[in-house]
Amino acid sequence: IHGAALRLCEARSLEELAAIVHTELPELCQVDTAALAIESDDLALPHTVSRLKPGYLERWLGPADVLLQAHADPLPDLFGAQALQIRSLGILRMEPGAHSPVEHPTVCLAFGSRDPEWFSPDQATDLISFLAGIVSRRLAQLLP
Repeated sequence: IHGAALRLCEARSLEELAAIVHTELPELCQVDTAALAIESDDLALPHTVSRLKPGYLERWLGPADVLLQAHADPLPDLFGAQALQIRSLGILRMEPGAHSPVEHPTVCLAFGSRDPEWFSPDQATDLISFLAGIVSRRLAQLLP
């Protein structure tokens, strides 16, 4: 987790941040996939960022900011081609720049595992929430 946090802090662009999430976080966090997703109809996004229609996170998470789910259904909007292999997931909603005068779209950091019980609702979320906090702060600086 510490190595992942340091790598995320090094991102100098949205593209670089998304690439770190997509290519490096899975190994650093010992999961099969990681995704950065942004709810937006009109932002120009790198191909490594999943685009979600506004309101998707509300449907998935309801009022909660974190969802840990074992034996999960596939979420192709989030995990793309890997979605059919994902059996458990962790999704963390973020509001980049929540304390800033600039409004940013709702974003999520998601982790997926082939192991159907890797994530479960009774797990602690302090470490992945810490990573989501770093991603949120970097996004507040990097989003247009």
